[in-house]
Amino acid sequence: MNLLSYQYFEGIDLMAVEGTNEGLIMAIMSEIGLEGVRKFPTAKQFTA
Repeated sequence: MNLLSYQYFEGIDLMAVEGTNEGLIMAIMSEIGLEGVRKFPTAKQFTA
């Protein structure tokens, strides 16, 4: 799961963020999809 999410989020290790777990990462992946990740060029725009 770690490797998959690392590849999916283009080299960002979400498991390194305090409070995250595999279930949360799977939920994020299923909710926003790959295009949702690539749609925003910066993290600030993604979280706005």
